[in-house]
Amino acid sequence: MPAGFDASPVFLIHAFFQFLVAAGMVCGLAFWRHGIRAATGVRAVGALALAIGCVRLVVADYTQAILSFRIVAAGFEDPQGALMALPAFQSALFLALWVVAFVPYGWTTFACGAALLAAMQIAVINGVQFLAAHAGVAPLVRDVRAWALVGPALIIAAVVHVASRRR
Repeated sequence: MPAGFDASPVFLIHAFFQFLVAAGMVCGLAFWRHGIRAATGVRAVGALALAIGCVRLVVADYTQAILSFRIVAAGFEDPQGALMALPAFQSALFLALWVVAFVPYGWTTFACGAALLAAMQIAVINGVQFLAAHAGVAPLVRDVRAWALVGPALIIAAVVHVASRRR
């Protein structure tokens, strides 16, 4: 996580159901795409392990890069750290969903999706900060957590749809 980010047990308690739903999404997608077999379970566990490894090794720098594009430094009260964790969580979920079900679409499609995800994260973080600072409007934490789950799935749906139309 980014420097200064509190990945305390309290953060993990608040984000527990978000993590649980994400794991369910990955497992459900794996079983939907590949059938209910032991190999599919191994594939899902491997994708989740890869996502966790990605968060532990790479995503701190990625999150700092995304946050460096902020135009408003403050404004949104983020008591549970949901907005600060958004880039890391969404990137890991995107990777796990891709690995478990969409690798045959190729790495160029993956790269397009990852770039679109990064652009979306920059827009969402700036939009939330801007609206909170200038209009006094801020999403609830549950809305940020819901977007953390839905965003990567929508990006994958979009890039896979475009890639399948080009085939």
